[in-house]
Amino acid sequence: CGDALWTPERKRYFEGKKHAREVKFHVSQATHDEISKQTKRDVAFLQKWGLMDYSLVVSYHGVPRTHLDVARSVYAGTSDGGAQPYLAASKDTLYISYVGIIDFLQDWTCAKKVAMCVKCCERNKATIPPVPYGD
Repeated sequence: CGDALWTPERKRYFEGKKHAREVKFHVSQATHDEISKQTKRDVAFLQKWGLMDYSLVVSYHGVPRTHLDVARSVYAGTSDGGAQPYLAASKDTLYISYVGIIDFLQDWTCAKKVAMCVKCCERNKATIPPVPYGD
């Protein structure tokens, strides 16, 4: 039971998910608050409609301040109405972040409920109802 029957690929995938939870990004408190607010708003929308199987995607780049001209041309323009990219800086580096929710959106169906029961012995499963999935 649990992870005893996991393939090496599944174990590597799970280790990557654990690592992703621990990654720290350089952002200001205001940016942190804005990302949290937008993510909570989007997840609440997905929960309201009973959707699950989505992921947070973060694109994060550190650019030396000596390359600001290149950074301006590469990271200019956004598709979200102008809120992104989020910027932070240290003495030598400009940190550029984009954040969004991606993946296949699936309804919480009878088949998902059955899958949750089948996976009852597996820890850290994602086949759970939309509200706890989003939480």
